Amino acid sequence: FNPLVPGATSGLAARPPDNDFQQLSLTGNYRSASDVTLVGNIAVGKASQDELLAAYTVNELLPTVALPASSADGRIDSTHLNGAAMLSGRLSRNLRYKAFYRKHERDNQTPARDWQPVVMDIFQDGTRRNTPFSFDKTEYGLNLRFRLKNAVRMSAGIEREDYQRDFQEVRETNENSYWVKLTAHSGDDATITFNARRDYRDGSGYRPVSSLSPPQNPLLRKYNMADRDRSLLSATLSVNPTDSVSLSLLGEYANDDYPDSVIGLKESEDRSVTLDASLQPRTWLGIHAFLTRQSLEYSQAGFANGPWAATGEDRFITSGLNLDFRGDDSGRHLRINYTRTDSRGTSFIDAGSGSQAFPDLSADLEVFSAAFTGVVRDKLRARISYQYERYHSRDWQIEGVTPTTIGNVLAFGEALPNYTQQIIWLGLVRDF
Repeated sequence: FNPLVPGATSGLAARPPDNDFQQLSLTGNYRSASDVTLVGNIAVGKASQDELLAAYTVNELLPTVALPASSADGRIDSTHLNGAAMLSGRLSRNLRYKAFYRKHERDNQTPARDWQPVVMDIFQDGTRRNTPFSFDKTEYGLNLRFRLKNAVRMSAGIEREDYQRDFQEVRETNENSYWVKLTAHSGDDATITFNARRDYRDGSGYRPVSSLSPPQNPLLRKYNMADRDRSLLSATLSVNPTDSVSLSLLGEYANDDYPDSVIGLKESEDRSVTLDASLQPRTWLGIHAFLTRQSLEYSQAGFANGPWAATGEDRFITSGLNLDFRGDDSGRHLRINYTRTDSRGTSFIDAGSGSQAFPDLSADLEVFSAAFTGVVRDKLRARISYQYERYHSRDWQIEGVTPTTIGNVLAFGEALPNYTQQIIWLGLVRDF
């Protein structure tokens, strides 16, 4: 390692700071004789963080201005109303309703100060100001459930979300949602369910935050605040050919369109199919297996020394098997689980001279577990469990990058999170 300036032979990285959080919550429900139910929850919290700040640099040969404060003196007040006005009841024999109201306020009282950070322990950059982010989110809606016939039920709803933010490019967004659900039964042998939902999100206007450095491109639109049209569809078919066999097939589709975004995420599509099967060939044996395939595609527009476009696809295959062995009335129980997830990510960049692909990203997770419960003696039970987990990933952005890969930059040498682990539990339960 050869430092670019004298004295920059070592660096200092701060660990995540200690913090405190207290919350008081109150939950209640009321049900009248006329089948009207009111459920409420309110929580009030306060978070704080006053750990000492690290110095701008440990390079004693670099002249710097002093920190504006010894700590961030972080203070956040939050109010969370979760289902605070959820009211449900029956309007007629075949019609039920549910109205809800939720509110989440976050008041960030951390002082805003001017800072002059040092880059790579080499030079002091320009002045930057921290922005204490606060928001106020309100959600409310009305859902109706109809019984059209004995075997057919229909639900529909309308929902609204109002989101107000501080120090963000969009100060306010409003999202209206409409959905419908239809469920039909064919005796006890088959059930089909269909869901459709449409969301419309509009913002108050996109204005880049002036305090950010370097400044943003004024045509950029962040996907979580940009105007968006979303469509969601899903269908489920469940059949029970025999008393001991249950099969289901689930298909889901989602499309997000950002019609007013010039630079940023333009469109994304999410498709998935799941096959689920449950069998009970014997009274003491239960078998459950599933297989899911999911594909997420996206397109994005950018600008850096000229326009460019990016497309990508993430693919996931998840499978699982569960075996459940139950003994007689002695209380013996053995459960075995195995799940596996394989994911691959592909990205292509087109800067006007043809499409170029980045190396694929991958992550694989495999989990096996077994748990046995048995009776040791009267009113005393023992449980022993074992779990094995393996995770393997490939990421070209950090793979092979050590602290001294770049001769004049001292990096942290981030490693890929590849690991295997084994855990054994032993527990005793005493009944009195």
